[in-house]
Amino acid sequence: MTTKSEIQSLLFLLEDPDPFVKEQVVQRFYSLGEHAVPLIDECRLEANESKSRQIADNMLFELTFPALYADFYELYEGGITEFPHLERALFFLTRFGNPTLRTAVYKQQLDVMAKQLSHDITYALDNVEQMNILLHYVFETEGFHGTKDDLFNAESSYMHKVLETKKGIPLSLSMIVLALAHRLELPFYGVNMPMHFVLLFENDTEVIYIDPFQGGKFLTRKELDTFLLMNNVDPNPTYYKKAGNAMMLIRTMRNLHYSYEQDKDTLRAAKLKLLIDLHEQFYPGM
Repeated sequence: MTTKSEIQSLLFLLEDPDPFVKEQVVQRFYSLGEHAVPLIDECRLEANESKSRQIADNMLFELTFPALYADFYELYEGGITEFPHLERALFFLTRFGNPTLRTAVYKQQLDVMAKQLSHDITYALDNVEQMNILLHYVFETEGFHGTKDDLFNAESSYMHKVLETKKGIPLSLSMIVLALAHRLELPFYGVNMPMHFVLLFENDTEVIYIDPFQGGKFLTRKELDTFLLMNNVDPNPTYYKKAGNAMMLIRTMRNLHYSYEQDKDTLRAAKLKLLIDLHEQFYPGM
């Protein structure tokens, strides 16, 4: 057992320049394990200085990562075969940003959004009208849009942050559309292009590419080819195939890993690499 007073003292000692002191403090935290998590979280929320908050946040992440890794391992054992598996994994990843985040709130938000759409979707004339209703709702009514800030900010890849701020990168914005489309049983898919990620709407008569970063703008194959050529990539038919759920997950992981490396967050970059390695055990060559 421990007390809040001890946790506060231990967190303060983590700032000590003496590596021996730090090592002893870290060992004490590991001996306390997850029993210390609620108190560390409390201290983190009460911290007045950003450095103190970061120290508490890092320790919190260190102690909760083994459980996060175990959750991912269990998920991989069952397979990332359906969209709900992918969505669950994406919410697992939010614990890199906030180890004690209550993700159920955000899942409920997606449920509510889908319910708001369900009447119009049900009584739409056809699939194409349903597609337009969903896209208008996401990008016009709700105002989701591409981030104008740092594209490599990790927060732009977190599902909960995209739901809160309504801005993200192409992949994370696509995940919002796909989460709603799954709930509404609409034929939207992800397309894992080089340099970009787009959406695909496909039914028996229509094949429509959609750019979530440009507010749901429709794109032709010729426009996509031109984009690739402008980025020194030769167009290839395989680039326009539907992306599997495991593929979309590993791209999200790699985006986050790159973000942490750019931010010099060695702790989270190293832990994310462990998850990427785990993914590659179950999905080699991906």
